[in-house]
Amino acid sequence: MGRNLALIGALLSITNTSVFALELGDELTVLTDRGGTAVSTYYYSKEQANSDTEQHLSIPRSGYMKGIFPIRTTLMSPGEVGADEMPNLPPAYQINTPMFIIGDDPVSLQWLQDNSEFLESKRAVGVVVNIETPERMNEIRKMVSTKVPISVAPGDDIARTLGIKHYPFYVDRDGVMR
Repeated sequence: MGRNLALIGALLSITNTSVFALELGDELTVLTDRGGTAVSTYYYSKEQANSDTEQHLSIPRSGYMKGIFPIRTTLMSPGEVGADEMPNLPPAYQINTPMFIIGDDPVSLQWLQDNSEFLESKRAVGVVVNIETPERMNEIRKMVSTKVPISVAPGDDIARTLGIKHYPFYVDRDGVMR
């Protein structure tokens, strides 16, 4: 249970990292960048730090995300979130970042379109828990503003930890929006 709460905490605070990138296909997209200075500049000379950066940029980045697909969640399915679901919602002080859970299904995609402005205004972070290919993920990401970061992860741990059986939903300090 503690490990699962840590997973939920990590997902809810994903935007607290200085740079979070997700590569799908041949393109690399930065989901959030809060500025700052690379840690390597504190440990290496500027010349070495610059050569390290150039060396990392030359590594082929195409397609490594393809190996994680398909993403499948067996403990949650598309549908209306019931009032009795999510009895294990963490206390409000543990929810640092609003988040939403969707799948690659008509119900989730319609919910995403209907709520995209709201999600952007709340700076919510999304997780797609059922999806087959990186190409489909790129299509989902094109449905919303680039200010709405969406990642992928299996949702079984989330389902067990929160006691939820359905998606799509949005959760923040105030609770769950269906």
